[in-house]
Amino acid sequence: MSAGCPGCGAQVRLPAREVERLLQQYLATHPGPLAAPLVAQSRLAICAACEQRLYGTTCRHCGCLVEIRARLQDQRCPAPQPRW
Repeated sequence: MSAGCPGCGAQVRLPAREVERLLQQYLATHPGPLAAPLVAQSRLAICAACEQRLYGTTCRHCGCLVEIRARLQDQRCPAPQPRW
């Protein structure tokens, strides 16, 4: 199994430091509040059990990195029936 995205070829298995870098890059151009740590942990636990998570990192519904989406206060689960 490839560690690359079949649609674009990008690396999809990212170390925590890269996820943090991407989050900071996003916040630099889209400032907004982060979810409380316990809220983010709860969301990530739900995503970890979700059958729609690809490669352990990516949401099948929207293509986002779940580690980032779950940490943004104003985001919601993009599933047709949101889980959080």
